[in-house]
Amino acid sequence: MNADRKSIAVIDPANEEVIGEVPRQTAADADRAVGAAREVFLKWRWVPGNTSIWTTSRKSNRIGIHIRNTTQTMTEPSTYMHYEIANSS
Repeated sequence: MNADRKSIAVIDPANEEVIGEVPRQTAADADRAVGAAREVFLKWRWVPGNTSIWTTSRKSNRIGIHIRNTTQTMTEPSTYMHYEIANSS
């Protein structure tokens, strides 16, 4: 965490290195998020069940695709690494 307490360090759990920073949130930020969620809920609760199920399922599928793509990108060796390995001898 920064000394100015305006951001929080993001730690890589594999090696405990700082890999980035995220802004520290305030109580006002939390209040805005809760207010936005409440506003959406008041509209969403009147959506017919079959529509809400279809919409939620569709969004869930998109999130799953994004997670798979991100995981694949993060775990596959880069082209640079292949080049370095191939030309290391």
